[in-house]
Amino acid sequence: MVHHYSRVFDDPISSNEEIHTLLRKIFTHDTAAVIQEFISGDEYTCGCLISSSEVIPLPIVKLEADNEFCGRDQKYSKNVAKKSVVNRNDEISERIQNIATSIASSIDLYNMARFDFRVSAEDEIWFLEYNYIPGTAKNGSFEKMLNSYGMTVVDLISWITSNSKTFKKPSHYIMYERI
Repeated sequence: MVHHYSRVFDDPISSNEEIHTLLRKIFTHDTAAVIQEFISGDEYTCGCLISSSEVIPLPIVKLEADNEFCGRDQKYSKNVAKKSVVNRNDEISERIQNIATSIASSIDLYNMARFDFRVSAEDEIWFLEYNYIPGTAKNGSFEKMLNSYGMTVVDLISWITSNSKTFKKPSHYIMYERI
């Protein structure tokens, strides 16, 4: 069973005991947890197709959920977060696509990835995370990006088959069977 414990604490100082209780729950399932400062604003996600010669940014999807918080439950539960493709000529979209392309070009990624961002009321863009194996479920963010780009998931599989760069095992790769 997978547990997801994303929470927003409006007043972290007075929520100290609640935070410690949540961390104890997390540590029954994992050895690490991430605590981040919440950035107020809108959440956007940008997928990229990554070939052996180029990075192709996909159209941007905006995620809208109650309380501006898009944790795993809001992103993947049916009808919880509204997901909509943003106008391709929008300035924020272009900036996010440029940042996603720059990140994807700077690290060793293969085939596809999805990058998540927050944009403040002052149009300040904050990079949150990337997912190197983005979900391609029906009505998911990545599928919406693909469809807006003119591709289906089946087209994506064909594209990957034709454009994939050769995987190179990194020197830091852990051989689990030897541990």
